[in-house]
Amino acid sequence: MNYVIYDFETTAKEAKYAHPIQFAAVLADENFNILETFNERCRLRDGAVPDPKSLLITKATIDSLKNEQSYYEFMRKVYTKLQSWSPAIFFGYNNIMFDDEVLRQNFYQTLLNPYLNTTNENTRIDLWKVVVALAPLGLDIIDIPKDEKGKNLTGLEGLSKKNNIKHESAHDALSDVKATLELAKIIQTKEPIFWENCLKARSPKTLSEFLPTDEYFYRAPQARSSIKYIPVSFITANPNKEKELAFFNLTTNNYEKEIEKRSSAIASIIKKKTIIIEKSHRFPILLSHDYFKSTNLYNDTKNNISYKEIAEKIRSSENFIENVKQSLVDQWEEFETSRQQTEILPLEEQIYGSMPLSRDDKEIINEFNNSTDPFVKLKTSKHINDTRYKHHANRILYEEYSTELTDIEKKKYQKSLAERVLTDEKDDKGKWISKWMTIPKAKEKIESLKDDKEYQKETDYIKQIENHILSEEKKYKKYLGN
Repeated sequence: MNYVIYDFETTAKEAKYAHPIQFAAVLADENFNILETFNERCRLRDGAVPDPKSLLITKATIDSLKNEQSYYEFMRKVYTKLQSWSPAIFFGYNNIMFDDEVLRQNFYQTLLNPYLNTTNENTRIDLWKVVVALAPLGLDIIDIPKDEKGKNLTGLEGLSKKNNIKHESAHDALSDVKATLELAKIIQTKEPIFWENCLKARSPKTLSEFLPTDEYFYRAPQARSSIKYIPVSFITANPNKEKELAFFNLTTNNYEKEIEKRSSAIASIIKKKTIIIEKSHRFPILLSHDYFKSTNLYNDTKNNISYKEIAEKIRSSENFIENVKQSLVDQWEEFETSRQQTEILPLEEQIYGSMPLSRDDKEIINEFNNSTDPFVKLKTSKHINDTRYKHHANRILYEEYSTELTDIEKKKYQKSLAERVLTDEKDDKGKWISKWMTIPKAKEKIESLKDDKEYQKETDYIKQIENHILSEEKKYKKYLGN
């Protein structure tokens, strides 16, 4: 199967509120030969305030933030291209925690399928997780740099330099994509069995097919600072959420005592990692018992009892398995209840929090997206029942087809945008309440950057950012009639 390697450059570190300004991707065959390249930029939406520090990292020009193609046009191009490259294995570098969330969030905000890269035979991996899994194995595959304390450094820029990978411009999306591809190619070429083991976790379906093939597995470390593989045995999935999987830590002392516990006590042994919870859609790397024998970390006993024997006892303990299932169900129901009782979340955070779109809404949204007639878009938007998607449709109309709106409708929308970005509320501890970037937050950040020794050579660019923020502030105050 082909690979799609991609990367975003954005205006913020928080994925839910990160506005994309560049998207690059390559389509590669199974041997990482590039078949096609895609690279696009966009301007900021009205109401999007960039994080000044993020701009210092990406070095985006102020002109590009204002004068590139529209956000809506950009996201539709991204969607069309990725759809044409499907099915494929999608990945980037640290994409599951960031780029995938940015992709999902911005497809959601443009009325497109948020789950494009995990549906219709598309799957995903994360090369950062592969590198973290590879680091402790002692295999001569890639050279991983270390800090002064001897801890692994897994940043893409440092890895590229250490492994003689051409990386012309770090934090340029296309340059990052090509460096990611070359790093993956080295790993796959030098250790294809390890690479194939990692690919077993690329989707809930492939992982579910992999789990019955071995009596126990070695769970890869989850952070760059960790060098510990943990032998684990699969217990069960959450009956109410099949992507939530429970594994038993086979290094547990007194495991016989633990498997006798009632469902009410299972939560406590989850907290102390006797039971390890994995999300099958988050690419949890599990190496097979047979493959792990080839590494210098291999061990198959605990207190002279084989992991195989412990795993067999776990599988045969029906009461324990049922108690784990019940505990997972109880915790999930408690979580759902507490979530329903919380105050209304910002629109960005409602992506996972409501019922799926109805069939009627899907048909209306398809009509909205497929039409090039502004009048049809305006008409269909009024029939969307889901309040989230109705809001997104209205924002698209405001940004792309404002001539179809009345002056009253435009001013109402401008007022709501201005109120959002000019808010200056802080809590009792002096922390900003809004999770998105606002004008007051940006101004405060600019002042701190001026005093930061790391950015003393960036004074001209910081001044450009400041002038942009001040200009935007005037615009939003004008929206409020000030």
